[in-house]
Amino acid sequence: MKLKFLSVFTSLCIMAVTFSSCLHGDEGDHEYPSDASITAFSIGNIKTRYTQKINGKDSVLTATVIGKNYPFVIDQLSHLIYNLDSLPYGTSVSRVVTSITSDTNYIVYTKNDKDTVWTSTDSINFESPVMFKVAAYNGTYGTPYRVSVNVHQVNPEQMVWSRLASNFPGNEINAQKAVLFNHRIYVFAEKDKQVEVTSTSVSDGLSWTDLQAVGIPEKADYRSAMAWGNKLYLVAEGNLYASPDGSTWNAVGTAPALSQLVANYDASDDRKLMVAIDRAGTTFVESKDGSTWNETTSIPDDFPKEGLSYTSYPLQTNKNIRRMIVMGKNTDKNYTVTWSRLSTESTWGDNIPNHKDYCPRLENMGMIYYNDSIYAFGGNGVKDTLQIAAFNNFYVSKNQGIDWKVVKENVCFPDEFNAFYAAANGNYSYAVDPNNYLWIMWSNRQDIWRGRINRLGFQK
Repeated sequence: MKLKFLSVFTSLCIMAVTFSSCLHGDEGDHEYPSDASITAFSIGNIKTRYTQKINGKDSVLTATVIGKNYPFVIDQLSHLIYNLDSLPYGTSVSRVVTSITSDTNYIVYTKNDKDTVWTSTDSINFESPVMFKVAAYNGTYGTPYRVSVNVHQVNPEQMVWSRLASNFPGNEINAQKAVLFNHRIYVFAEKDKQVEVTSTSVSDGLSWTDLQAVGIPEKADYRSAMAWGNKLYLVAEGNLYASPDGSTWNAVGTAPALSQLVANYDASDDRKLMVAIDRAGTTFVESKDGSTWNETTSIPDDFPKEGLSYTSYPLQTNKNIRRMIVMGKNTDKNYTVTWSRLSTESTWGDNIPNHKDYCPRLENMGMIYYNDSIYAFGGNGVKDTLQIAAFNNFYVSKNQGIDWKVVKENVCFPDEFNAFYAAANGNYSYAVDPNNYLWIMWSNRQDIWRGRINRLGFQK
């Protein structure tokens, strides 16, 4: 390394002498720049070893980060160099090869509190920022650059939960259902054999409105609560009611007698559909506007009969097509029944699982479309002979609810949820907001819990 320094020093001296001798032959004074800049900076590929469980055993794997995918910004005013997009969580930056373009060929960086001549083959430790400087043509060094190689400090795939100390009236209610509507979360719940509602803004969660009785002559079915278009809907003793705000409700006089609302989709291009079941429980009825309703097809024997959860979402391959997914119990099946339907279709299809890749029958099951997949969760259950504790795992399907896998890492519930479920007698509600938070509201508790996969909260 001393030879490197000697070479650089000698070259700089030669440059200075040459410049000086040239000046003697010219009239007037000439000044050579005393500053020199870095004009381009990049890193090479980085290999990182990590441990992952495969078939129940720890296996050491190697991941490669492609350096060119993480361009660096050069702030010439503040003399800062950094990557806007952080490298993946867990990436080792203890040995990083760099590529640098500058005004001159003489670059040094600080290593062990000493200046070290930079070469394109050096493996540099960027676990903390490194200072780089370029030698100017007058033999002095320009202003140093502070170079940072940013790495995500949190696991982007991990779901992180937070507790909100709110005034949610969980101690006053029993069974409940949450609905996302107009950037608010509405919770419809049973109280003293009536249905009441409370709500909060998705940007708040701490302050909930006082419980308010749903102003409907008949007893409403909290399980039927659904948001569609610009209104909330409820079924009460066969009659359909709609509300623009959760407070004022009006009967939909053109709707037939219904037993329950099943699913819906609402496209941005005004294409929408709501699916319900008639009062007799034998026929699907549908509406595209909430006013005109049509009987369609008979309900298949295997269609879920109770504990219905639904979601709808645009296809990744064609955003103009929506898929509706319905899950629930069927007395003839030892697994959770899943049915789906596309907006281009007129009938439902049974998503029969392959072999043992089915979602177990869980009490009070919930189901969401999240992270480009379908997730299911819920209370106690059984699969084969295995007893499943409440809120023990998420179950995920990446093929529209056909096959299901237990999520074994990153996306999981807090350990406390099992006790919360028991204390709530299985009564809870959930919703996913536009900021990708999964909300859980428990009966017999006032606090609210929100979880989100870290990556889904990163700014793009």
